[in-house]
Amino acid sequence: MLRDSGPRAGAQGEVTVDENGDPTSYLVVEGDDIQSVAQRFCLPAIEFDYLNLINAVRRERLGPLYPGDTLNLSPYTITTVGDQDGVVYDNDVSYLAGDAPLPPQR
Repeated sequence: MLRDSGPRAGAQGEVTVDENGDPTSYLVVEGDDIQSVAQRFCLPAIEFDYLNLINAVRRERLGPLYPGDTLNLSPYTITTVGDQDGVVYDNDVSYLAGDAPLPPQR
């Protein structure tokens, strides 16, 4: 699971956590950028694609970020959490699963 290392320049938004304290979503604020958000959640640059993948269903693309966007951080909410500039997309999830099914969605 991801770990929130705390706010930083470019990643000042609000984090929602589940009952176990694991980050589940991130509310973007003015000045946030995706690289800083990824760093906040301890994702090395090479794993930046994780955020793209788990947000691909409900966003057109991961960047740019708009204040008020909700980024999904959990593989259990791929189909229920996330939006881009006030729009919730309904993109195909089949390419995400490949041969393995998605984990149970909440």
